[in-house]
Amino acid sequence: MANSKLSQKAQHGYEIFNKKTGDVLKYGISGQKRSANQISTAGSPRIDQKVRSKYGNDPDIGGRVIDGNLGNRQQALDWEKGKVQDFRTNNNNQKPPRQIRPN
Repeated sequence: MANSKLSQKAQHGYEIFNKKTGDVLKYGISGQKRSANQISTAGSPRIDQKVRSKYGNDPDIGGRVIDGNLGNRQQALDWEKGKVQDFRTNNNNQKPPRQIRPN
């Protein structure tokens, strides 16, 4: 039920970006528990997993938590949708290049 819209588990929101250009590649949310070190460095196990699996540990790709307290899963989904909509508004209606959902 962790990814269920009914989940009350605390969530955080992050962005994956190109370190050289600063361009946002993707926004995401996660309910995975963050260590004290990850909290102090804007890190997340989900970011580490994404950079490793989707970007092959490319040294030019980074990630950071941009909101560590999104509330429950539905609130987090709404936050992510808003970030993508804001991106579209500022980028000729294009979503971030690696964004799959939400549209």
